Formats: sequence, structure tokens, C-alpha cells
Amino acid sequence: MVTESGTGKKIEDYWGPSKRVLGDMKFLEGLLNFDKDYIPLPNITKIRQKFIGNPDFDPDKIKTASTACEGLCKWVLAIEKYDIVARVVSPKRDALKKAEAEYNIAMTALEKKRAQLAEVQARLTKLQDTLSTTKEKKQKLENDVLLCSKKLERAEQIIGGLGGEKGRWKQMAVDMGKAYPFLTG
Repeated sequence: MVTESGTGKKIEDYWGPSKRVLGDMKFLEGLLNFDKDYIPLPNITKIRQKFIGNPDFDPDKIKTASTACEGLCKWVLAIEKYDIVARVVSPKRDALKKAEAEYNIAMTALEKKRAQLAEVQARLTKLQDTLSTTKEKKQKLENDVLLCSKKLERAEQIIGGLGGEKGRWKQMAVDMGKAYPFLTG
């Protein structure tokens, strides 16, 4: 702080600190790597109070004094505008991260359910194949049962038909047994 000559009023003098900051070899690198997403609120408030509303803080006016300061003025104005936008976008960005996390959880659950569905479908296909094979065996067995019952029915008919022959054959055997001693031969 320096006293204004004749008035006794103190004014801020930035020339000494400015020379030190501008003389720093890493100053430009610091500006390039500046964390513009998280500017502390007291700092941005101070910039808005002291510089943004000041009509002398205009790049065209500052250009007449120093082209380097013109660039810094433009940078400060851009950072201030960026901060306004960042404060609007930041909650939306956080909501996006939250939504993406929920989406990833849901997609993981969906993939698990899809895997379970694939497993159930594979088991269902296997069971359907087994059912088809079993139905074919059942049909073959039913056909065999039908064929056997027809054969049994025919056999019973033959046996029934031969049942009358049994008595005749017995009688013939008895008659032949009696006639056997009298056969010539």
C-alpha cells in the first residue's frame, strides 16, 4: 500500500508483486495448468468486486499500457466467465456421474440376468430335446405294444382254431395206438 501524494489516501500498488510474478519462469506454465474447475469462491468474488466491474479493466485500454497485461486481462475475464458456466455445469456434471454409476450398476445387473436367462434357455433346450427323445421312445413302445397285442390276438385265434384240432389229434393218436400192432410193415 502506498499513500497517494497530497491526499493521505492509501492506494494499492501492484507493481512490485507484479514484477516478481511476471519474472517467474514457470508463470506461463502455471496459467496453462491452472485448475479452473475449482476456483475458491473468495478468490473469484474478489476478482468480480475489484476487476470485472472496473471500467479500466478492459483489454483494449490495458493494451496501450502493456500487451502482456492485455493477455492477462483477457485470461482473467475468460476465467471469470468460465467460473460462471462451471458453477452451473458442475451440479449437472455431478448428476451425470451419479447417473452413469447407477447406469453401470443397472447394466451389471442386466448382464447377470442375461447370463441367467441364457443358462435357463440352455436348460430348457436340453429338456425339450429330452422330451422329444422320450416322446419318440413312448411312441415306439406304444407301436410295439399295439403290434404285440395284434400278434397275441392272432395267436389266440390260432390257438382257438387249433383247440378243436386238439381233441381230434388226441383221438387220432389213440386210434393209431390201437391200430399200431396191426400194421404191417
